[in-house]
Amino acid sequence: MFIDPDGQFPYTFHVRAFAPTGSFKGSGFHDDGRGFSTNAGASSRIKQNFTVDPTAQTFSGGTPTSDPTYWNGINTGTATNKGGISTPEFGANSLGSATASLSSNFEGSNPAFKGIRPINPIFSDFCLVRNLAS
Repeated sequence: MFIDPDGQFPYTFHVRAFAPTGSFKGSGFHDDGRGFSTNAGASSRIKQNFTVDPTAQTFSGGTPTSDPTYWNGINTGTATNKGGISTPEFGANSLGSATASLSSNFEGSNPAFKGIRPINPIFSDFCLVRNLAS
């Protein structure tokens, strides 16, 4: 659960899947220091960005993308990206505050393994409430 301290909408989400630093030590895969970050430009195996505004009842984005994978210095490509966002449901709660809820899912496999390794599935549910009371 997160609280937006300045209350500015629309609100953009950045969801990333990654292997923490050192996970592939000695395997030939480039360890670019992927890890937990609030930097929207941080690299990831696969990621999804989307923007929601409960009051305006708008939504954009949600197409998964990925950054290149390097093995022994060779760019093996990017993950096969699948998934998206459910149709957001907009409404109001019992206090009259605008609400938005949606589900996110995406997945991608390591391109170096040509489909013989498992796909990394990511599932998330989001609910936003715009409390206009001061």
